[in-house]
Amino acid sequence: MLLHKLPNELLNKIIALARVDNVERFCDLRLVSKQFNELVSPVLFAKFRLCHDQADPPVGPFATMQTVLTAGRSSICPHVKTLEFQTSPGYPESRLDLRPWFDFFHVFISAMTNVSSVNWCLTLAREDPHVGNKYPPRGIEKLMETLAHLPCLQELSLELDGMGEYLEEDLSLESLANIRTFNVRWDCEVRPHSRIVTQLSGVLARSPSLESFSFVVLRALYRSKNFGSPITLDELFEGTLLGDNDMKLKSLETRGVVVTRGDFQRYVQHFRYLERLRIRFDPSPSAAANIGSVFQALSSERIFLKNIHIDAIHDPLVFDYLSSYSGIELLALKPGHPQDDSRPLVDQFFSSVLPCHSGSLRSLRLGGNLKTGWSQALSAHHLTQISKCKVLEYICCWLWLEPEDVTAKNSEVLKRWLEACSQLPNLRRFKCPPVCLKHRDYSSPWGVIVLNPGGNVTDPDRIVRSFIKGVVHNLKRANKPLYEIDANYDI
Repeated sequence: MLLHKLPNELLNKIIALARVDNVERFCDLRLVSKQFNELVSPVLFAKFRLCHDQADPPVGPFATMQTVLTAGRSSICPHVKTLEFQTSPGYPESRLDLRPWFDFFHVFISAMTNVSSVNWCLTLAREDPHVGNKYPPRGIEKLMETLAHLPCLQELSLELDGMGEYLEEDLSLESLANIRTFNVRWDCEVRPHSRIVTQLSGVLARSPSLESFSFVVLRALYRSKNFGSPITLDELFEGTLLGDNDMKLKSLETRGVVVTRGDFQRYVQHFRYLERLRIRFDPSPSAAANIGSVFQALSSERIFLKNIHIDAIHDPLVFDYLSSYSGIELLALKPGHPQDDSRPLVDQFFSSVLPCHSGSLRSLRLGGNLKTGWSQALSAHHLTQISKCKVLEYICCWLWLEPEDVTAKNSEVLKRWLEACSQLPNLRRFKCPPVCLKHRDYSSPWGVIVLNPGGNVTDPDRIVRSFIKGVVHNLKRANKPLYEIDANYDI
């Protein structure tokens, strides 16, 4: 049978599988019919990646493209909905003139009129005597204006990085307004300058229809002594105080940001439609109390979330809130505070929290890459409560096994979870990575130093991972479960 004569439903599945994001090149594609072209193009060409190279864009194929665009063609790449591009001044030994590249970006991006989502990886670098390149005057500002004029733009993600004393202190965002999703990832070793934070806050103020906002400090930079004072929720939302419009945010995510009840309450008018909340790695010493007080504020405003991801749970107000209503669909509890490692707290979750959401919970993530009671074997009561969550589709739990368990062939912690999973008719995936046993040193903001416990030569993690994979392999061969079991350590 010819491929283009297959049913559209089957063709769509084949096309989706053919589109692999990590493939560097996709070439020599020949479409055999108009029908096939209409099916394939929106899937294969939905995303476009653009970055400058060591070549000069006015030569070669770039010259032809730029000539066509400047000659009056108003639109290109009609199927591209997502644009990803990056800009950087390059390395010290590089002498590439960036002006032609920025001119090309402006012409090319302006013609991508159907783009609705943009992900810009931007190195914030002012003039550095050690670097040969520098951005052209107003280069970043003009590119931002180009993005702002895209007629379909709804989602903007900025991944901002930079180095040391030559980190740019400003970011021109005045032209951006009326977007629905705004994501910021900060990957610099120092906190953003106050002018940059003000510009980011201004985007919120100019986007009354904003539905999703995230500000994430990557890695462990917020722990670094060079980072400076932590960023607060108040700074990020301060610009909204000047406007009269209340946003209807449905999703809020912070990482490495201090979120207090006072700040949350000050801007609560923007959170009345909130459904998804992720607060992780609050650098404040009172992070656990902060999360508890935020949940108390949510409760007092009768805002009941459907999607929650937090990493400090021992404050009594947390479980008070989670057990006060029903309807949570996605719940991730990754206890990272020493006081979260409490067996009574584990029992309280399974007794008072989980039963409230057994009819709605589709995704459950428990524990983290830490040796805590949350990663030990479940009790019979816990299993019973898990088995009542009949609409669960995804479970992720970390498993704490020691080399001694491998020697004794003790896989009880995994087998109990598998027993619970066998009673869930809608389960599609069970993720069960083992807790890392080696010591991890986070003192360096640029990486994690991993050491074997006691200076042993033998890698305990390799032993445990191999054991768990063996148990999973045997179970799949014997029982042939309908759901996927993934024990890989890749989270």
